[in-house]
Amino acid sequence: MTRDPYLAVGLARNPFVAEQQPGVDDAVFLDVGCPDPPAAGVVELVGCRGAGKTTHLVRWSTQLEGRYHHVEVGPGRLRPLPVARVAAWDEVDRVPGPLLRLSVARARRQGSLLLLGSHRATGLADVTHVMPTPTAAGVRRFFDRRVAAVTLPGQDRPPLALSAQDAARIARQADGSWRDVGSALHVWTALQVG
Repeated sequence: MTRDPYLAVGLARNPFVAEQQPGVDDAVFLDVGCPDPPAAGVVELVGCRGAGKTTHLVRWSTQLEGRYHHVEVGPGRLRPLPVARVAAWDEVDRVPGPLLRLSVARARRQGSLLLLGSHRATGLADVTHVMPTPTAAGVRRFFDRRVAAVTLPGQDRPPLALSAQDAARIARQADGSWRDVGSALHVWTALQVG
């Protein structure tokens, strides 16, 4: 019989397993300093792959009862984007420029709050937020929230302690990506409990 090393330290599982759906549960959401969006207008979040754009767009869309739309690679990106009172469009850099401008203009005419996620600024937003890069302190907060979320009921905090040096190293190596932070912490945790 194989002994589960995570259960042995009071965890239900490795806390850094990637989510299957876009966004994250409130228990593990980490506020990285993006201000909440206004009631109307166009707000874009710009950052590298894994910077947290999708997490924020899904969270805002859910909180504001909006419509989230992920632009896929392929022919679907050539259709007008769906407009709603609150609409979140993720990966808009995949949409051809003229179609994106037309879709944004249509949303503006309808008075929508439009939330854009992109790898580069579109030039179409009223407000552009560049996603902040992970810091050592942020990595430690990320670590603490994730570990707390999978700690088994009735357990004290598991005997895992991320050092300041490890947090700083992980933040540096992440190159702006919280997804890479999660991957590095996944490996780090597996080595600690293994």
